[in-house]
Amino acid sequence: MVELSKIQKSKNKEVIITVRTTKEDKEWLDKHNISPSLFFDEAIFDLKERMKKNVHRKVCVVCGKPSQLLNLGLGMETFSFCSQKCMNIYVVNHPNGGGLEVKGNRIYVV
Repeated sequence: MVELSKIQKSKNKEVIITVRTTKEDKEWLDKHNISPSLFFDEAIFDLKERMKKNVHRKVCVVCGKPSQLLNLGLGMETFSFCSQKCMNIYVVNHPNGGGLEVKGNRIYVV
């Protein structure tokens, strides 16, 4: 959750992006001395944490049992399955790899 003290104006940024908002929201930001840039940074952080929970699944996407780390070889690993058997079931159902996403050296089911 975003904390007000973390998003109040204080530091300069180096990359500029433009965001459109309503007059009421702009006035609210000004009234509370909230930096749109810091607010955006906190929102991005929150979204990244939520997405991390989605790809580091607690339960297997095939059977619903608790998931575990599976090494796939070549330095790749996944947290989306409880066993090699469930991973094989998923891959057979998606022979073209649809639904699989590779990030760094980990592979996730999307």
